[in-house]
Amino acid sequence: MNNNAVPTPIIGKIIGGVVGTIFFGPIGLIIGILIGHFFDRRASGYFPFSKAERGLVFDASFQLMGYIAKADGQISQAEINFAQQAMRRMRLNSEQREQAMRLFYEGKERSFNLDSVLSRMREEIGGRHRVALQRFLNLLVQMAYVEGAAKPEVQSKLQYIASQLNMNNINFAYYDAIFAWQERYQRGGGWQQSQQQYQQQQGGRAYQRPNFSNINDAYTILGVSADASEADIKKAYRRKMSQYHPDKLMSKGLTEKEMEAATEKVQRIKAAYEQIKQSKGF
Repeated sequence: MNNNAVPTPIIGKIIGGVVGTIFFGPIGLIIGILIGHFFDRRASGYFPFSKAERGLVFDASFQLMGYIAKADGQISQAEINFAQQAMRRMRLNSEQREQAMRLFYEGKERSFNLDSVLSRMREEIGGRHRVALQRFLNLLVQMAYVEGAAKPEVQSKLQYIASQLNMNNINFAYYDAIFAWQERYQRGGGWQQSQQQYQQQQGGRAYQRPNFSNINDAYTILGVSADASEADIKKAYRRKMSQYHPDKLMSKGLTEKEMEAATEKVQRIKAAYEQIKQSKGF
């Protein structure tokens, strides 16, 4: 797959040079190329793969999204919508979108060879691009959480994928806190169940449910006063949570300990918000 939607390490210099020349002549050409060079360096950091590697990751991304979507039964419309959203974020053209959907449905077939795809990624990409592989895994995990908490059988498949790529265990406690908090409480006993699963995966360690004996501590966590309006509380909560969204954290290449710390912070923010909501009755 020739993924022309991915920026290449020269496009910034070309655009910068052309724009600089139009507005400022020869001097603008030099300035534009320099500015473009910094753009290209940032683009290369986000898309560090060679052309062949980009094609491999592109194919594997949509194949494995289809594989994960099918892992718990039938593929839902929400899961298809998530795949289409990924296409829009990649700015694929019509031909590339058609190819992506073909790969998505290919991944759901019984004949799909998961181990072959993972073996190629491990051999051709290996440990050279761990941050990019974390983004890749993050995409698959978010697919698993499209309709709420990922089921145990889906988590098991995701952990297998991570292990085959020589990546750390996926911290499902973090994704539960981000995507499945409400569902865990509504089901009753969901918190204990999710923590038992995480404890097994992490060799006996588990997080404790945050609880604030003083409601003022909850307001402090969100950074609002006790007389803040409902709108201001919700705004503060969304702002706090946006700092720990998976897309942002994966781009930083956090260590396992840093992910654990982020999970605890997310859980405290969620717990504070739920306690304030209950106190104020909204």
